[in-house]
Parts: sequence; structure tokens; C-alpha cells
Amino acid sequence: MTAEGFFADFLKIIPLLSVLATVTGWVVSSKFSSKNTGTHAKNTELNKLIDSLNKALDDIYTEMATVLSSDLDDRKKTAAYHKFIGMIKNVRFICDAIQKLDEAQRVDNGKLFLLRKACTSDQKYDSKKINTALPQLQDIQEEIKRSYIKKFTT
Repeated sequence: MTAEGFFADFLKIIPLLSVLATVTGWVVSSKFSSKNTGTHAKNTELNKLIDSLNKALDDIYTEMATVLSSDLDDRKKTAAYHKFIGMIKNVRFICDAIQKLDEAQRVDNGKLFLLRKACTSDQKYDSKKINTALPQLQDIQEEIKRSYIKKFTT
């Protein structure tokens, strides 16, 4: 085979190599794009859950302030107790959902126990206890909020 024939054969292969390189580039680009899209979607959902956790904790605080600002009879105390139980179960559900998305972010069950104890002790449903009950509740909530950090993609 002469040099001229070899060069002619090489020129015939160049378009094939170009197509092969283009298709390989598309596949690699697609893999990176789908990974980035998945990570972004996961972080967006995680951030939404953290926002709803913060709102749920703020709602508990607001409800406790409302309960403490009025005198309650036994029937209203029982209703408040069950409302707080439901709100705390919602907080636990959100915490579990966050943990499913990101194993590194979890709350200590002791903090949730303290939150439940702070909200469901009927001794704290007395308006005279407002100066101790609300700050205690706020401290527990802030500890829970600090357990979760929003994630942002770049």
C-alpha cells in the first residue's frame, strides 16, 4: 500500500470517528446533566421540607402562646393537649421525611421528646407559667431547627 492509498483510507475514517466522538459526548453530557438535575431536585425537596418543619415549629409556638394567654377549663386543656400531640406527630413525620432524603440530617429523638413534654404537660397550660413555658419551648425548637441545614446546588 502506498502512502497515497493509506492517506485516502484515513480520510474515509475521519467522518466515522467524528460521529463516534459526537455520540460519546452526548452520552457523557446526558449522564452529567441527569445527575445534576437529580441532585438539584433532591435539594429543592429537602429545602421545602426544612421550610415546612420550621413553619410547623413556629405554629406550635404560636399555639402555645395562645393557650397560655387564656384561662382554660379541663375540656379546653384536653383539646389543646390533643392538638399539640397532632402537631408534634406532624413535626416527627417531617423529620423522618428529611432523614429519608438526607441520612446526614437527623434530629435527636430526645429533642422531640422534650418538645412533646414541653407542649403536653397540662401544668404548663396555666397563664401564670407563660414566662417559663414559652422560653423553654423556644429553646427546644431552636435546637431542632439547628439540626437541619438547607442545601444549595451550584
